[in-house]
Amino acid sequence: MSFGTYALKILWNRAGDRIAEVYHLPVANVRSGKLNEMDKVEKYYYSSNWGNTRKYVPVEYPAFSTTDTKGDNASQIYYCKKYTPGADVYGLPNYMGALNSVQLDMDISIFHASNIANGMFPGLFITLTNGNATPEERARMYRDLEKTFSGSRNAGKMFLSFVDSPDRAPQVETITPAQDDYYVILQDRIINDISTAHRITSSRLIGISDANGFSNNADEIKVAYSHFYSTVIEPIQEHLEKTLGMIAKNMGFNIKFNIIPSKLDFSDTITGSENDSNETIITE
Repeated sequence: MSFGTYALKILWNRAGDRIAEVYHLPVANVRSGKLNEMDKVEKYYYSSNWGNTRKYVPVEYPAFSTTDTKGDNASQIYYCKKYTPGADVYGLPNYMGALNSVQLDMDISIFHASNIANGMFPGLFITLTNGNATPEERARMYRDLEKTFSGSRNAGKMFLSFVDSPDRAPQVETITPAQDDYYVILQDRIINDISTAHRITSSRLIGISDANGFSNNADEIKVAYSHFYSTVIEPIQEHLEKTLGMIAKNMGFNIKFNIIPSKLDFSDTITGSENDSNETIITE
């Protein structure tokens, strides 16, 4: 549930008394209609490309209902999201609190890639000696410099100036860039923010080891997985089980769904008897 929600296309039979077919819809391609007087969405719209609605014309579907299921209302959209204060129409992902950190991680990656590709670092303080420029000219020059050199994608670009006299040459002072440890600390903070937003209590659970190495951590992984499953995965599974059960009931099946969770298996864990550091080697 990357978007904090999911969507299904429900098709009822001609009699309107039973669900005939169910299809998954990419929720990113679903748009909501306006709320009615009861704060309920009555219509949804689907397009495979919302950037070109002339070619990919949005198709209107009624919201899921078990009472109005005939004729034009036989094809419906079941749009499911968990309750979030202030989000009356669309769902929100659990990692909303880390979006800035995600964007920062992308910008840092782009910054370093651009800096290496361009081979220079324009950390400069520029003084233009022509003090007779009008406010409009100053604003234009500022915008041009900002557009050319600011942002992670412009890292490493070269600054070039043409003057008719040495006295009018711009004064450029190099600003020492941040040290490498600054980015190391920042990267650790980003990892912590993103992991916390996903409610991951131990980085080992996603294969990130700490400074102590990968040593005797089977119990830690088990505890972290148990906590993550009970607080994050299990509530989602219970919701999916109820949804699938409701759909199956309307298809004429009186069955109960149970999602069987994956279990960590350390039965093949091999402890190196000749390893002085008592490292635990985990094999698949």
